Amino acid sequence: MRVSTYRELLRVPSVGWLLTTSIIGRLNQGMVGLAMLMLVTEESSYAVAGMVSTAGVVGGFAAGPFLSRWADIHGRRRVLAVTAVLNALAVGALVVVPPQPVVLASLSLLGGLCTPPMTAAVRATLPALVGPDRRRSVFALEAALQEVIFVLGPPIAALLAAFGGPRLALGVCGALVLVGTLAYARNRNVDAGREPGFRRKDRRVLRVTGVPRVILAGTLLFAALACQALGVIAMVSGSRVSADAGLVVACGSLGSLCGGLVYGSLPRHRAGLRRLMLYVAAGLALLPLAPGQGLLAVLVFCWGLTLAPAMSGLFDRLSTLTPRESATEAFGWMNSAVAAGNGLGTALSGFLITEFGARASLAVACAAALLAALVCEPWPARTPMSDRSMESVMPYGPSSVLGEVLRNKQAEAVVRKYAPHLDEEIESAQMRYGTLAQVTTMLQGVRTDPAARDALYAELATLEEPDDQPASPRDEEIILAADYESEDVPCGSARLVAASHGALWRTFELELHGPAHGNPFTDVTLRAEFRNGDRSVTAHGFYDGQGVYRVRFLPDAEGEWSFRTTSNARSLDSVTGTFHCGPADSADHGPVRVHGGAHFQHADGTRFLALGTTLYAWTHQGAELEKQTLATLAGSPFNKVRMCVFPKWFVHNETEPPRYPFAGSVEEGWDFQRPNPAYFQHLEQQIARLGALGIQADLILFHPYDRWGFSTMSPAEDDRYLRYVVARLAAYPHVWWSLANEYDLLWSKSTDDWHRIAAVIGDHDPHGHLISVHNWVELWDNDVDWVTHASIQRPPEGTREWRERWGKPVAVDELGYEGDIEWGWGNLAPQEMVRRCWEGVVRGGYVTHGECFLADDDVLWWAKGGVLKGESTPRLEFLRTIMEDIPSDAAGIDPLPSDFDVPVGGVEGRYYLAYCGVMQPRLRTFHLPRGSRFRADIIDTWNMTVTELPDLYEGTCTVSLPGRPYLAVRLRAVEGR
Repeated sequence: MRVSTYRELLRVPSVGWLLTTSIIGRLNQGMVGLAMLMLVTEESSYAVAGMVSTAGVVGGFAAGPFLSRWADIHGRRRVLAVTAVLNALAVGALVVVPPQPVVLASLSLLGGLCTPPMTAAVRATLPALVGPDRRRSVFALEAALQEVIFVLGPPIAALLAAFGGPRLALGVCGALVLVGTLAYARNRNVDAGREPGFRRKDRRVLRVTGVPRVILAGTLLFAALACQALGVIAMVSGSRVSADAGLVVACGSLGSLCGGLVYGSLPRHRAGLRRLMLYVAAGLALLPLAPGQGLLAVLVFCWGLTLAPAMSGLFDRLSTLTPRESATEAFGWMNSAVAAGNGLGTALSGFLITEFGARASLAVACAAALLAALVCEPWPARTPMSDRSMESVMPYGPSSVLGEVLRNKQAEAVVRKYAPHLDEEIESAQMRYGTLAQVTTMLQGVRTDPAARDALYAELATLEEPDDQPASPRDEEIILAADYESEDVPCGSARLVAASHGALWRTFELELHGPAHGNPFTDVTLRAEFRNGDRSVTAHGFYDGQGVYRVRFLPDAEGEWSFRTTSNARSLDSVTGTFHCGPADSADHGPVRVHGGAHFQHADGTRFLALGTTLYAWTHQGAELEKQTLATLAGSPFNKVRMCVFPKWFVHNETEPPRYPFAGSVEEGWDFQRPNPAYFQHLEQQIARLGALGIQADLILFHPYDRWGFSTMSPAEDDRYLRYVVARLAAYPHVWWSLANEYDLLWSKSTDDWHRIAAVIGDHDPHGHLISVHNWVELWDNDVDWVTHASIQRPPEGTREWRERWGKPVAVDELGYEGDIEWGWGNLAPQEMVRRCWEGVVRGGYVTHGECFLADDDVLWWAKGGVLKGESTPRLEFLRTIMEDIPSDAAGIDPLPSDFDVPVGGVEGRYYLAYCGVMQPRLRTFHLPRGSRFRADIIDTWNMTVTELPDLYEGTCTVSLPGRPYLAVRLRAVEGR
């Protein structure tokens, strides 16, 4: 078992806390059944006990999906806290009432109706925290740890009942639910993966292809588990329950714990979901054969080894099939399936044990598990298997990686049958690293045809996967030679070109003329230590071609600086010098930093209120168009540009760039060990021109829209590229690092890869520029310490919650684009574009514009630049003036207490900005601080007018409005009172 797998999972923020508290909050699941049996069978039969238990699970079944749906819509924290209190009250009542069957059943039903959707919540949250590449492992860990419930729960219940009776055991059950759930709900990542404002109200989870099949399989599996549990208890105890029964049942849970931990630690597992279910059925078939209690305990343990892997596979399949905005509801349905299966299995088992004995219950358990195996996956039309054994068959399925599937010629033929234009797909390079479940949502021919998708899986399931598939060769890290130059080359003999004077926050450069033999890009390492008094800063150098090396540095203090180089090339080693750093120019304020938790400011304390635009590939369009783009930016309101380092290949951007980042060609391939200096020289020239305009360059280091292979380099190649780019650009004060545009479409990179990439940047950027990760569907875990701010692709309604979740600035960098192209993300009306920007700003975030208007020359601003054509830009310039009009000592606009329909932002007690959006009220009531008077302005955000009202307002007051959409109300405290 690979312990490192779980060590890495538990290092992810919040994962350990959420797992621990969720187990505490669910420990009652392993106790309440036995405690209830003990209570009821004191005066009644197994059949009555089954009826009381069934009432509880019916309540849970009925309410679970609705509570989980509410958690998706209103927040998991809120729903969990309320239901925990109500459930504790119901269980408390069970402790004190007389043991009458009707009364107990009624309270059991009430407790079931208000059971906290803890299981659904944790299974929806964990994949969002750890990422898709570690989803199977985290589900296996969760399923294995859940078995702690059934290892510890029964003996705890038996022990409590032995000392204080079954009522004490029931009381402890209620207390554990309350304490565990409230502790779980306190964590700020409890709503990870749930996107406010993103829920599609018309989504029906049970209509998603494959989901009903998986949920039915879950019902049958847990019915089998209930029959197994009662059957084992009856085999051990006879007609009345004994404490020994709990120990034997716990053996199965212990086995499941071990099996789950081993299963989740494996890098790859060949058994599909159906086979995992068959293992469970096979283990159940052996239990009735046990002649005594000792052998029964051994067989129960062996059967348990199969249980957690089967549950993990079931949950992983459901998570893969379900849209993220409905994840809690989907697992709520699964939880209801578990409750229904448990209830039905318990009731049926009680009857079977009473009428036919314990072994009849175990036989039905085996049958239910076999049915689960039958229904969990679609059955393909099987071809003759000749001499193939079941052990040699590996059916490809939704979790198979496309690249591995394509290495099997038979499987490749099936894929191309259903996706004949695979190689023409925009993201074909990335698709080879995605699972079939991911890829089929994007491939022409299957993405909108569930029947074709099912047929694809059915045909693939008939094929055999080779046991040994050769891995693609990956470049490894290069070991630098200590003797790149011979000993007869004098140390420090390279010619140095450097200025004697610099300026604060201006790039200072050392130019060294040195050796050019071999491959200096990879054979030579160079850095320089810059000292100012007792302070030292190390900057890394790079090779710029033609025997020229450069080290760039951004001085952050005035005065005398000295420097000394270090290199494995003798001529570049120990080059020394000094320069004087003078004061900053009036236009130079230094790099942008995080300020006040959720805002930005320059290093010199100047406030930075970001208003961005999107120009993904503008530096790859040729001199004339790039010149036009810069001229347009000079007259625009935008002070930040999102742009790619690598060229981009996507709709309306299907042209080859004039230059490439590496030596080589499209036809012959690329030498990733040799960056192209001309490419990066051009890039940094354009970055410098942005700086001259006062515009921050938010540089996207990787993106999936790639036909050249730059997005699928090996880790060693990625790291070399990053070291080169950071060395070249980190000394520019206006650079931001965006690790990726849509990181979750870069399937060639795992969560660990992104952490590694961030570490490389951190190690080589001495100036600590801002760093973020932009998403497609799954938000990045912006809680990690190296992320400085959240970069979000979403509508802006969740901005406030994102701020509160991560305690960092929120940049809604992709909220849609104004335009008229085919796709919904690029054809927003200008009014909607402006509305979304106002929403994001008033809710305490920063927003980024984009524009996609069709053109005969196919020049769209969002991709190539040129000129701005839309109507939103002047309105955003107006928005920027409003943003800058907040009190001068305020860090930015913070979200303030608001009604449900109108967001309010500003500075508490001094400045309020309420935005009405598409609504058109004739009046609005505000609750202002008493003792202060406020002047009111009516802002027409579309017509760009500000109308100051003559009256002053204080306390609870009503402002009359003109009854038009897109209005905002600004309330500013009158000075002097």
